[in-house]
Amino acid sequence: MRDESGDAAVDPRTLVIDGARVHGIHSFFDEINRVFMADESWDLGASLDALDDMLYGGYGAASGDGPVTIVWTDAAHSRAALGLEATRAYYREKLAHPQTFDTARFTRQLAELEAGTGPSYFDTVLAIFASHPRLRLVLEEGAAAEAGTASAPGRAEGDGARGARRPRDAVSGDQLG
Repeated sequence: MRDESGDAAVDPRTLVIDGARVHGIHSFFDEINRVFMADESWDLGASLDALDDMLYGGYGAASGDGPVTIVWTDAAHSRAALGLEATRAYYREKLAHPQTFDTARFTRQLAELEAGTGPSYFDTVLAIFASHPRLRLVLEEGAAAEAGTASAPGRAEGDGARGARRPRDAVSGDQLG
């Protein structure tokens, strides 16, 4: 395999997130720990900041500077599990602790979510992955989907409504091309 310059390309590590294991925010982090932190003596807490920090490559299975492909199987299941209800509960939990969290920020984000203009927790997770250019996220929408290839960091390929493989933007979920 050669990269665009004609030099031998380095095959990236491939990690697989099993979306069928994701039933909410805490089980999402259980899966992240299973995939990324298995060789560490500690686990990530259920924190988007911790996820972002880990993806910078200082520790865990994605450590280092080299490319990493992350295949997220059954992403449709995870999208539903980390959708409106989970996101609403996440914001309400933050608002229940005004001494710890920025209530104005979370009130605004909850209002945007309720209005249909704010991202779900799943969307936020995808944006975090997309912010790391050395990572390539491949979304497989259904449980039986096969691994696809992504055209660029932050983009993913998944299966369409009728099972045809069509590229899908990993941040918005919109089909590409």
